[in-house]
Amino acid sequence: FFIFLLVFPQLFSQNATMCGNMEVNSEHSPEGALMNPAIDRSVVDDALFQFLRSIYLFERRESQLFGVTWDEVYLMQLLAKTPGMRLVQLAEALRVPRFTATRMLVRLELTGLLRREGSAKDKRAVHVHLTDAGHAKIRQIEDYNYETIVRQVERVPDSLPQHLLEAVSRLPALLALEDGDVSRQT
Repeated sequence: FFIFLLVFPQLFSQNATMCGNMEVNSEHSPEGALMNPAIDRSVVDDALFQFLRSIYLFERRESQLFGVTWDEVYLMQLLAKTPGMRLVQLAEALRVPRFTATRMLVRLELTGLLRREGSAKDKRAVHVHLTDAGHAKIRQIEDYNYETIVRQVERVPDSLPQHLLEAVSRLPALLALEDGDVSRQT
């Protein structure tokens, strides 16, 4: 996200909130396309492509360095924040079918990064937890990401890091992801 914002800071000025200034045009989606005459369409298209490219390359680098995919990192982050989630909860949070979540769990379990534990109250329920190795892997990834971003932030003007953090916190709204229903965003 920071790479996107560093490449295209003009989309996030300190005096404007993107979502508050947009007009609705119903050409492209059931809810309407977001239009703002102050933002050139080609700038948005280029910014989103750079964002996608940056995230893709960042993900590939992380996968090579740490041996886990971004889906798996996200799953482990969910478990770090909410230990003991059940498979159904994980699948819903990841917005993937249960069999996809199961495959991810099996792979992470085989690598020793998580463990499944039966519920004492409900024999059908299985809760998922990170192992010590899983917590260590998340810390390692977070440390790497933090250090990478800090090195890059040192290259930008003093006020930009705070603006970037504010803009990142607004990305779900900007990308119409706040309600979490990806099926309605297409």
